[in-house]
Amino acid sequence: MTDSDIREVLVRATSDLAPPADLLARVRNGGRRRVVRRRAVLAAGVAGLAAVPFAVWRGTSAVEPEPPAAGDLGQDQAFLGRARDAWDGVAGMFGTEGRARVRWAGNTPAGPAALLSQPVRFDGGERQDLLGWVETAGGELRAVGSGQLVARGAVEPSALLLGRLRDVLVVADLGQPVELSEDFSFDAVGQLLRTWQPVVSDGGVSVRRVFPQLGRVGIAMRYGTKRVEIANLGEMQPATTSQVPQRIDRVLAGATALGGWDVTALAKYADTYGYQLNPDLTSWHVRGTLPDGRALVVQTVPGDDGARVFFFVGSGTPRYAGFVRPPGLLLHVRLAFPQGVVVGYLNATFRYRAAGGPWLPVTGDVVLLPAVADEVEVTPRGGQPFVTVV
Repeated sequence: MTDSDIREVLVRATSDLAPPADLLARVRNGGRRRVVRRRAVLAAGVAGLAAVPFAVWRGTSAVEPEPPAAGDLGQDQAFLGRARDAWDGVAGMFGTEGRARVRWAGNTPAGPAALLSQPVRFDGGERQDLLGWVETAGGELRAVGSGQLVARGAVEPSALLLGRLRDVLVVADLGQPVELSEDFSFDAVGQLLRTWQPVVSDGGVSVRRVFPQLGRVGIAMRYGTKRVEIANLGEMQPATTSQVPQRIDRVLAGATALGGWDVTALAKYADTYGYQLNPDLTSWHVRGTLPDGRALVVQTVPGDDGARVFFFVGSGTPRYAGFVRPPGLLLHVRLAFPQGVVVGYLNATFRYRAAGGPWLPVTGDVVLLPAVADEVEVTPRGGQPFVTVV
């Protein structure tokens, strides 16, 4: 079919249609308006660029200028670049958005360190910021393996313990009032004693020497009613393969009245803002009834260097039974005469005697013995028996 044939077919198909007289003018005007609109959009885009003169354009995305980092290395671009490179190993586990911001970079007695924040986005679309640290280890910068997720644009205080002895404390308060307690003790009734002092920072970060925190972390930090997290605390904790439960709950045979008391629920007895290196230490919580019908609770509160032992008799007021060093599976508490002696050992069997008399067997791995008992033979499951004085 030729062009003439096609034209003739089209004419016949549209012979009954009458175009408006102004059709040509309207087509020309419509095209002119589209051109004008396109030029207006382009002009608005140029004006927008002029309104943000400091944006750095890379491809089709803009990166806002980064505020300068605080600290004596905050202007060292080579160090900031190395800090970001080290940080990428942690941030890469998330869906990152944009470049990490170095909030602080500085020298410490244990080598340079830096605090960074990174916008991240999760699969569900939720956006948060990841806060984390870079430290010096073996002469190289490396990211601390634990980051802190906060609301987008928010900051929360955090800290590091650096050095071979973990005696260099770096605290980022980021403008929030942080308090530090350098150690703790217990009073005559087993309550925790701490002295607090404000942390004074330079540029939102404080670097100070503390007592070595190896094997036991005595410091505590708080802001408001929250604990300041130590980002590398997990690296200081021992690996454990213990199959022993963290809390052993037992009810004494023949119990009729059961108290629900727990000393760790009392503010003056719990170390709310402190840190425990070994989170798997075993605690006991034993409930029962004394021969006179009063409810009894025996409880241990373990720490890295020992355990406090408490008991309740007839009320929710704790009585301190002393400090056991180191904490272990063996429990024995002598109550006021003639209430008796509570002895426990996970999955063990017992015999007891008084004043060198015959050994008498008892049932259960936690027992209430008569007050006259002064020696207990403990036979752990699959282990050798041993004798302890109670």
